[in-house]
Amino acid sequence: MRRLEKLNNLTNYLTALRAPGLDIEPLRVIDEAQTTTRLARRSGKQIVIARPEFKQEGSADSYTTEYSTAIFVVEKALGAASTDEREDAQFSDLVGVACGLLTKIEQDVSSCVPLLLGLDLINVELFPVSSIFGGWNGYSIVLAFK
Repeated sequence: MRRLEKLNNLTNYLTALRAPGLDIEPLRVIDEAQTTTRLARRSGKQIVIARPEFKQEGSADSYTTEYSTAIFVVEKALGAASTDEREDAQFSDLVGVACGLLTKIEQDVSSCVPLLLGLDLINVELFPVSSIFGGWNGYSIVLAFK
């Protein structure tokens, strides 16, 4: 298998990834500055996918390879209209979207979707984010594959 074929396949999988029940085309980005610029023209719920990274450790005879990415499920911060109840509702709605994405990814890995062949999901981290990318709230999902 070509050295970066799995990275390319994972990138193609993430390009086609959609949140179940939502018609949102994810933004694919490289860094925070690009994300902030691209979100500036958007409203409503957004899904932002960091282009995956490749890490290899060890010698040529024995090495391990890991692929990682981050997915952000965000919505514009409530600003002056924010109350504890409205913020709780916003985060609850967004965690539901994040859960749908995670479930889809886990199912696709375990059901041997062709673009994910040879990859195992080895780590998932989910944490809330506030006022990122110029004023967006939501969740960051960090995924690692081996």
